Amino acid sequence: MMNDKHDIARRLDTLIAETDGVVEVYATRPMVSHLLRQALDANAPRVAVDGSADATSVAVSIGVVGGAPALETARRVADEVRRELRDPEARLTVRVSRIVANHPDDGEGA
Repeated sequence: MMNDKHDIARRLDTLIAETDGVVEVYATRPMVSHLLRQALDANAPRVAVDGSADATSVAVSIGVVGGAPALETARRVADEVRRELRDPEARLTVRVSRIVANHPDDGEGA
């Protein structure tokens, strides 16, 4: 199951990074834990996937474009994650950790 969670988390990292309005995906686990994981695996996922066969829990931390409503971007990420998991009941935490002003993708110019 651990390998499955790891593979799912990697897929979600990519999916979330490609979601409109997201400029960065950050590690959701404590920094020390994330650094240890990266020491063992340079491509360690930043998204945390936990749970059992009964319930899946996903935690995501993102940076968003300042020109778009952060809540709208977070909802878009949650929808994408639920679609990817094929689990409308998955428990999700989408944390907006940073709002980036004057990002090239924000439509307002630098």
